Amino acid sequence: MKHILRLLSSLLFILFVSCNQFQSQDTEQEITESRKIPNVTIKKLTLTDEPLPIPAVGTVAQKEIQNLSFKTGGVIEKITVNTSQTVRKGQLLAELRTNEATAQLEKAQTVFEKASRDLEKLAKMYADTAATLTQLESLQTKVDLAKSDLELAEINVNNAKLIAPANGKILRKMVRQNEVVAPGVPVLQFASKGKKSLVIKTTATDKDLVLLKLGDKAKVYFDVYPEQTFGAYITQIAEAAHPLTGTFEIELSFASIPKETIKTGFVCSIELLPANQSPYFKIDLNALVEGSENAANIFLLKEAAQKTFVQKITVLPDQIQKGFFSTSDPGLKEGLSVVTTGAAWLSDGMEVNVIYQD
Repeated sequence: MKHILRLLSSLLFILFVSCNQFQSQDTEQEITESRKIPNVTIKKLTLTDEPLPIPAVGTVAQKEIQNLSFKTGGVIEKITVNTSQTVRKGQLLAELRTNEATAQLEKAQTVFEKASRDLEKLAKMYADTAATLTQLESLQTKVDLAKSDLELAEINVNNAKLIAPANGKILRKMVRQNEVVAPGVPVLQFASKGKKSLVIKTTATDKDLVLLKLGDKAKVYFDVYPEQTFGAYITQIAEAAHPLTGTFEIELSFASIPKETIKTGFVCSIELLPANQSPYFKIDLNALVEGSENAANIFLLKEAAQKTFVQKITVLPDQIQKGFFSTSDPGLKEGLSVVTTGAAWLSDGMEVNVIYQD
């Protein structure tokens, strides 16, 4: 019995010692891991004035879209074209009912002819001293007024026809046959034909507008041609903001005539490339620890007392691009080292080991 008790006591002692050894090893391992210095990569800051793309969305439109109308009012007699129909220069598009205009023309013609005959008779009488100069001049005035009325009546008859100003396409019909229209009221929407007349309409905020000027280049992308990039340049910039959106309208022209089919109304994504780009720093997105629209936290590499550690700072971001964000924060300067890879696992003042410098 005593031998059994001694054996159990020995086993319990051995088990206790073993547990203490394992616990001691775990504690040493935790201490070692806690003292492990994290590895990071860094990148030195350099100023650049490479154009930063300003993203935008636009639509293809016709450069010259005209709302065709009659100079005189009346009843629509006929409209000879339909929406999306191609027309030739000089082609008749629509016509007003000319009953009244024709009657006025005939009346003016009759009055003018009578006044001309009377003037001719009076001129003979004046030559025979049977009429006075005052009578002759008075009748001459009546002839001139009748002639003016006749010319006006002819213009009214001619203005009753709507003629295509150039080769193009009818985009929209605003009225129908037998409707009454007033002078200047749009009847047809017309666009000149040809790819040269195609432009791209887009908008920009006031913050982006100050960076842009006429002639700045742009890259245009269409979903229907995903593998192609179309060149363009700015041709017009609005002087005032749109009253509803507060943005400024911008017009772009294609750098070269597209060989592909481009239709009015195509939606495209645009990268505007301002030529007057202010200097800025490019910071890799991997360096971003946390941030918002007005603040971005990054780590700078510092050295002191033979130790390399990191300092957390906040900078003001300008634009977020693919793979990086730009900033012109006055607190940064060239030559500073920004932690990129490994930044997400650091805290302010932590010692680090630099394994790679870009």
